[in-house]
Amino acid sequence: SIGSVSYWFYYRGDSGAHVGATHVTEQKTDLIQRFNDTDKHMMVLLPDGSSVVLEPGAKLSFASNVKNNRREVSLSGKAFFEIAKNKEKPFLVHSSGLVTKVLGTSFLVDATDKNAEVKVEVKTGVVTVFSVKDLSEVLKQKMLDNPENRGVQLIHDQKIAFSKDDGKIVQVAPKPNPAEPELMQESFVFDETPAREVFRQLEQSYNVKIIYNESRFADIPLNATLTGQPFSKKLEVICDALDSHFKINQGIITIERNE
Repeated sequence: SIGSVSYWFYYRGDSGAHVGATHVTEQKTDLIQRFNDTDKHMMVLLPDGSSVVLEPGAKLSFASNVKNNRREVSLSGKAFFEIAKNKEKPFLVHSSGLVTKVLGTSFLVDATDKNAEVKVEVKTGVVTVFSVKDLSEVLKQKMLDNPENRGVQLIHDQKIAFSKDDGKIVQVAPKPNPAEPELMQESFVFDETPAREVFRQLEQSYNVKIIYNESRFADIPLNATLTGQPFSKKLEVICDALDSHFKINQGIITIERNE
């Protein structure tokens, strides 16, 4: 059985030795910014349950509350997104005049400053990518609400690149680059996989620390396909199979057995 829960927290590590977390809903201001100034990837969980892994040097900005019928973030740099499904409120990523719109899927956006293009690569699901560069505010809002007529639709393992200067397509490729970040390569498919290996993979992929009772959980085999699921959803499914739950205290994820 699969349950659904949202644990909202912000993860940040420095030199791999320290983990910090805060609930983004405690933010007083309307705009929240997260900047990865470390040399490792850093995970951010958004208020809707979506997870974003920022590569070094990346910056993410988002509102503390969902406005209107859209969930929107702005990205500078490279990040991997796993979006919580919500058909009523599509998720939009703004990056250098390019917008990526999804309902619930996983994808990579590379809007690194040194590159002349913004690249989008889809791992699971379907996304629509379109440019709003040089559009009036009225036309921009129309595109944000209904981009399907003019945008480019991508499915799994497809990617596209738009020029930052004029918003035109400069590259389309059907297959992903094998040198992309680990999360683009991970399948998160477990077949009779011991829980210790599942937790190890999550720790390595998301750069987090998971504490659990090894004598109780380590050897329990797990069967699950979690490709494209946000991090919190992955944990929820795993804990449901283990008859357990997870807690977050000062950025450390603890797995505890249900009473």
